[in-house]
Amino acid sequence: MKNSKDLKTFLVNDDLFILSNYAQILRSLGYGHITTFKSGTDCLNQLTEKPDVIFLDCNFDTPSGFDLLKKIRHLDPNIYVVMVSGQEYVQKARESLKYGAFA
Repeated sequence: MKNSKDLKTFLVNDDLFILSNYAQILRSLGYGHITTFKSGTDCLNQLTEKPDVIFLDCNFDTPSGFDLLKKIRHLDPNIYVVMVSGQEYVQKARESLKYGAFA
C-alpha cells in the first residue's frame, strides 16, 4: 500500500462538523489527498478519481450507507472502504463486513 501522504482519500458524511473534524485529523496524521463529500451520491459520481480509501458514514438515509457500500464495491472492489458509525449496534458492523468494508 502507498504511504499515507500519497493515498487518495474520500471522506463521506452528511454532518459538516464531523466531516471537517475527520479531515483535520487525517491531515494531522499525514494524509495528503483528501476530498470530502456531504452526499453519498456525490462520492459515487467521483469514483472515476480512483480513491484508495473511503471513510463512509453508515447513517445516510437515501441511499443508505450500506447501499453506497454495495455500489462502491460493485464499481471498484479494490477501494478500501471503512464504515464509520457512532452507533453501538453490532449488527451494523456485521453487515458492513459482509459487504466488504473495514469496520
